[in-house]
Amino acid sequence: MNRATILLVQASLLGACGGGAPAAAHPEPGAECVAVDTSVPLAVSRIEGDGVVVHTLIAPDSSAAVTSHVVETEGHLVVFDTQLFRGYARQLREYVDGLGKPIDRVVITHGHPDHYLGLEFFEDAPSWAFEETRVDIQQRQRFHIRMHRETERECDAVAERAVIPTNVLEEGDYELDGITLRFSRARDAEDNDQLIVHVPAARTLILQDLVANEVHPYSATGMIPHWIEVLRAAQETYPDIEHVLAGHGPPGGPEVIPEMIGYLEGAARIHEADLEPEAFRDAFLSGWPDRRGTYVVEMMVTMLRSRR
Repeated sequence: MNRATILLVQASLLGACGGGAPAAAHPEPGAECVAVDTSVPLAVSRIEGDGVVVHTLIAPDSSAAVTSHVVETEGHLVVFDTQLFRGYARQLREYVDGLGKPIDRVVITHGHPDHYLGLEFFEDAPSWAFEETRVDIQQRQRFHIRMHRETERECDAVAERAVIPTNVLEEGDYELDGITLRFSRARDAEDNDQLIVHVPAARTLILQDLVANEVHPYSATGMIPHWIEVLRAAQETYPDIEHVLAGHGPPGGPEVIPEMIGYLEGAARIHEADLEPEAFRDAFLSGWPDRRGTYVVEMMVTMLRSRR
């Protein structure tokens, strides 16, 4: 599958491309907005390191168990990803404000709407992303907003416009209050361009959507072989980590990476088998019966049907 086909597939199902300036999006005439319940609080976990605390906030399964992370140093906060629904983005901001320290920066790890649309709640803080991610958001935003506000009829539960990160992030070490944040990138894996964050003082690796823990990832990217290579390289590069933070699902240990590699190897065989939609669904659900997030499998089933 070539790159153009990959982007087209993502656009049709996950809203991963599109272009143009954002337009105000409204549900189709006569269509009612669905009720998006964001009253369930974000789950919170903490990893305490030497002079640093890493907070992970996880939305419920109804919001794809999407995660945001806050790295707290002695005097500052760095926020990674900002949720999809306004209710959860607001909860994230309230949690961050409750820590009582200034936001040094908000960093968007990649150009998927469940990670960047909540940035409207952080417009007063400096925002950063790789230049490629900034371009992805600019090109995809209109489709993403239409998909959620109109097609999914989530209306005002999501932002009317995308906030583009204003600053260009570079790879390398960033020092803040004596704590090192090590930024590197992965290309052509789960998305075109993705940030990896190593926090040595907390023995923590933030991989975001390169791994999903306890839930199904979206694997129909057409880039699984290289995705696996990226994860194997991460294992070799960071052999001493104790904590792996996923873009969907709870924090885990280093075992999350080989588990994800095994999942992707199995997923690749399923994608290559040219199964009928029902058999395709059954292969995923029976292959990983303990993983939640079966809606992701249903998305891939819909894609498969559209191609037949």
